[in-house]
Amino acid sequence: MAVPAEVKQLADLAHVALEVWVDDDGHIARIRYGSATTGASMMWTVTLDLTEFGITLPSDWSRIPSWFVG
Repeated sequence: MAVPAEVKQLADLAHVALEVWVDDDGHIARIRYGSATTGASMMWTVTLDLTEFGITLPSDWSRIPSWFVG
């Protein structure tokens, strides 16, 4: 998920307005945020839908590319 341009430091994330939908099982199913700049010429919204809860993850993490792990 992209970080809004107005976030310059980690502490700024505490001031980003989010809408969060939680399903009946307590999983976060959707996250939505957008620009909240008053008088901006362009407004935007990002919606992230989360699915596939409970899928089996691989037990052998050694196959993850080294560039991904860092």
